[in-house]
Amino acid sequence: MCNLQCTYCYEKNKSRRSISFERAKKILDYEFQVNDGMNEIEVDFFGGEPFFEFETMRNLVEYIKASSYTKKFIFFVSTNGTLVHGDIQEWLRRNSDYVWCGLSLDGTKESHNKNRSNSFDNIDIDFFVKTYPGQDVKMTVAENTLSHLSENVVYCHQKGFNVNCNLAYEIDWSNSVNEQELENQLMLLIEFYLKNPSIKPCSMLSFPIERISATEKARYCGAGIEMRTYDVEGNVYPCHFFMPISAGDKALKLGEVTFYENPNTERWGECYSCNYFNICPNCYGANYVMTGDIYKKDLNMCHLFKIIMKANAYFVSRRIDLGLLSQSELSRQTLDAVLEILK
Repeated sequence: MCNLQCTYCYEKNKSRRSISFERAKKILDYEFQVNDGMNEIEVDFFGGEPFFEFETMRNLVEYIKASSYTKKFIFFVSTNGTLVHGDIQEWLRRNSDYVWCGLSLDGTKESHNKNRSNSFDNIDIDFFVKTYPGQDVKMTVAENTLSHLSENVVYCHQKGFNVNCNLAYEIDWSNSVNEQELENQLMLLIEFYLKNPSIKPCSMLSFPIERISATEKARYCGAGIEMRTYDVEGNVYPCHFFMPISAGDKALKLGEVTFYENPNTERWGECYSCNYFNICPNCYGANYVMTGDIYKKDLNMCHLFKIIMKANAYFVSRRIDLGLLSQSELSRQTLDAVLEILK
């Protein structure tokens, strides 16, 4: 259930159903007891908007806090922030060692309201900054806000946030104008960070480019191996993208699609030979929803990603030139990656 209708939302099949406390409790009992080699666990509450079920969440957190389970844990809530007021804020403050919130905020009021149901004024932004220092705000960049990317990231920094920003999935990025606009916006951001070196760069300019030349190919996420996602009926999926709420009739439960620890040439096709493969944010679920194949990426997103990688390499080179980074501080792999990407 959600009280917003965000224009870029990939959950096309939301309903008013919610999970019961007893069912969720059984899931947590299993996850905290299963011998899966993990001694730490992160429990994510994901919607819709999770705070519509605040009582259930609160009871689950209190249940685990009072339990004798030995796994270390943290609860994380992805929220649009509009319901986080009053008693909910007080409970979150008291439990900030156990529960963290990730706020979705798309920048300035004008940009945020374009795609997020005019919800800006219903969010207590200062509460999130003060209660969760160091937690990134989640910014989704749509085509109609791309030209304000730099302005929106800077705004969030000025409010006190680190910024995790990404291009929206499941929208049409095929217009070639977007490529030049993205490059322009990243250059503006680079100039901002060069003038403000104490500010942590946003995620679009923080890619681990040193991995570009790694000999061992790496998975981008833990879907299907380190991650399990449960729906309101208790069915388990590789991640939320594979659930009916996102994939509709194409939904695949855990075990109905095979994930491999290491990538394979034949499965990834031409992507495997791409110079950017090791640092590409290849989302299996987004691939599946957009192309029908967990190993096939939307090529329009691919073109934009390569622009982001070139901006990352340029950003490193500029910091070296300005003395903000010394070559002795960087690994040989990073320096080689900069040369490889910029050539």
